[in-house]
Amino acid sequence: SLSEAWCWMNNHVPNNVKDHGSCRRQLMIHNNKGFSSSNYNHHHFTSSSHGYNNNNNEYSRLFGSSDSSSSSSSSGVEEYENGVRLNKCFRSSHSRRQADALIEAGRVNVNGKVGTPGQRVFPGKDIVTLDGKSVNWEELNVLLPTTPVTTNSSNNSKPKSQFSYIKYWKPSGVTCTTDLSIPSNIIDELQHSPQAGTGTGSYDKYQKRSNGFNPRNRVFTVGRLDKDSSGLIFLTSDGRLPNAISRSVFKRPKIYQVKVDYRLKESDLQQWRDGVVITTVSQRDGQSKPLTAKTQPCEVQQTSHTEFEITLMEGRNRQIRRMCDVLGYRVRDLHRIEVTDITLERLTPGSWDYLSPNEMTIINNILETYDPHHSTQETYY
Repeated sequence: SLSEAWCWMNNHVPNNVKDHGSCRRQLMIHNNKGFSSSNYNHHHFTSSSHGYNNNNNEYSRLFGSSDSSSSSSSSGVEEYENGVRLNKCFRSSHSRRQADALIEAGRVNVNGKVGTPGQRVFPGKDIVTLDGKSVNWEELNVLLPTTPVTTNSSNNSKPKSQFSYIKYWKPSGVTCTTDLSIPSNIIDELQHSPQAGTGTGSYDKYQKRSNGFNPRNRVFTVGRLDKDSSGLIFLTSDGRLPNAISRSVFKRPKIYQVKVDYRLKESDLQQWRDGVVITTVSQRDGQSKPLTAKTQPCEVQQTSHTEFEITLMEGRNRQIRRMCDVLGYRVRDLHRIEVTDITLERLTPGSWDYLSPNEMTIINNILETYDPHHSTQETYY
């Protein structure tokens, strides 16, 4: 129940609870119902060069005291001190038995070392890989509050909740990964990028900016843009949002501007509108598999002899480039201008900003309508 969950978060055991372990398990089960007992405070990246901060005073000021049993502490985030069992990192793609088999076979690594059955991992600290490929386990296992708090996009504003929601005009050449070991990763690039509207210069590859984005908690990209593409992408520490946008039964439109290498034909534009057969890579049952399928119908509008605008309701790997390839075109430039009714407004190339109250209303509506039990089962990447 709500009261039992919050009692656990405030170190109180209800009189009617005999099995402490059962109550704690019930708190974990409330993942999809919005409870928060995960505390990043002890599991942040601590290197200042990476922009992560575990300052206890700052944490308490923003999120509330975690050791208070008063009602005011309910806005804080309490640590789930035992972490998450390693096999739960695969809950979206494998059964528990299958996940255990992967771990026992030595195919699962934690921070570069072979994982063990029963091992626990912590959000913001541990990187899990399967056969050498990163697993976005935190998106499904971090416990979250029911309603995200909106942010203010005024100059130098900071989020007023434990979650960050930002939009970023990604330049071409930036890689949409939060793995800090990869050159030009999006986290390092954001630390060199100015917040929109602060009037203190532009992107500087060689100098971190005082108004660069330095997340307190581990953040995720919401969807991806390939390295050669530019435009709008979201980042957030709210683990519900990536799945709410990409896997919801309510498809979210994404609008792109595309430039190709020679004059467009109306017959080709119509083929794209109707759908063309392409082969991409999909993830199913924890394995990467080729998928050959016809693309969904989409809106395509020609804007010049060699340019068009396309609105997609799906997100297959390098989909637009592959759609162009099958008809003999080569993409010269690919730029995303809108995702689910949020645009590049206020941004310039290489800048970022917190989502505005109006934009957060859109995000909140998406989260409220997302049902993880009725989401699409196939994940494209």
